[in-house]
Amino acid sequence: MRIEGQLDIGAARAAESGSARGAPKDEFLRLLVAQLRHQNPLEPQDGAAFVAQLAQFASLEQMTETNGRLASLEAGQSSQLRAGFSDLVGKRVTVAGDRVKLPFVDGLSHGFELDGPAKSSELVVYDESGNEVRRMELGPKAKGRHTFAWDGLGAEGQALPPGEYRFEVQAKGTGGESLRSTMLFHAVIDGIDFTGGSVRFRMGERTMSPSDILSIDS
Repeated sequence: MRIEGQLDIGAARAAESGSARGAPKDEFLRLLVAQLRHQNPLEPQDGAAFVAQLAQFASLEQMTETNGRLASLEAGQSSQLRAGFSDLVGKRVTVAGDRVKLPFVDGLSHGFELDGPAKSSELVVYDESGNEVRRMELGPKAKGRHTFAWDGLGAEGQALPPGEYRFEVQAKGTGGESLRSTMLFHAVIDGIDFTGGSVRFRMGERTMSPSDILSIDS
């Protein structure tokens, strides 16, 4: 039976049922050889069709080589990226975040950024249930970044239990309008986790992605 035009994959695979499957270009070549082996000698493959199939094989081989080179390039870039991230270990950074855990992690401090000058500002601390546990006057503040300290005590001066707490700064502008504030924290990167192909920086019990880092301070 004559096989014409494009490769008849079903027939070729039936003829080569005992062979193992390999890379796409190797499988293509096996199918081409099977087609030639099982064609009718009295009615050989059309020359133009055969040339077209050889062109397909050359194109497939080129794509396979390109994919291999891209994979090697990606691996090299990933290695360089990891090496670059490793240089950040031991650096102090500023990260957007409004949560803190008690007891405090060594080297962790907090701050906020105002989008305008404030005639008054207050720090409000909430527990995990969203209940207000402390309110502290911060006074007038200029536009930009500021730091603050919280001693872990509640409104009555009592030590609050271990857990996660949330910060919020409520600020009023010179005209009495509410100002937008962004909570920040400052910490030292003490490790990096590359699990799952992603990058996470460790800062004590916290983990952050590279996009969370606003600035490298030192």
